[in-house]
Amino acid sequence: MRYQIKIGDTFGLWVVVSTPPSTCDKKHRHSECSCICGHTKMVRNDHLGSGRSNGCRACTTITHNMTNSKAYHTWEGMIDRCENTKNKCYQRYGGRGIRVCSRWMSFENFYEDMGDPATGLSIDRIDNDSGYCPENCRWATPKQQARNTSANRLITHEGKTLCLTAWAEWTGLAVSTLASRLDRGWSSERALTTPPQKS
Repeated sequence: MRYQIKIGDTFGLWVVVSTPPSTCDKKHRHSECSCICGHTKMVRNDHLGSGRSNGCRACTTITHNMTNSKAYHTWEGMIDRCENTKNKCYQRYGGRGIRVCSRWMSFENFYEDMGDPATGLSIDRIDNDSGYCPENCRWATPKQQARNTSANRLITHEGKTLCLTAWAEWTGLAVSTLASRLDRGWSSERALTTPPQKS
């Protein structure tokens, strides 16, 4: 598979600074890349595109013995979604301005702040429009994750803002009932406080 690499593309900690037409390696195309730490290196295009090279040796030397842990895979995926323009999810993350804070470009710092996730939990941004940083991230259940997507309908009542599902649990009303009421133009107060009609 050929990877179309252009100047300015980012792959993990690498930024492509030039794309020479040929190299001494006749079988593989290379690009000149600059790491976030300032080091530059010629990196094979297929290694960049496949995620096999995410930064220079100085930045990716493994000393924590956690490369097979869920925390490490979470960290790798987080950076790739935000920095790798070839990642299939890039447009929903880096493409719309979601970035990883400078502190978390180091796995050790990420792990110090987040620790190990409990079984069934995954990383979640509390503010879905802000980036990955200690103040905006938590380990969350699938239910919490689903409620925190940009597609959720948020309702504010008496100073409290919750998604439709949370309000349904709070009031004991069905989600479909609340949605129908709001779609008909009811105010949030009326929709949330009117008892359901008895059949």
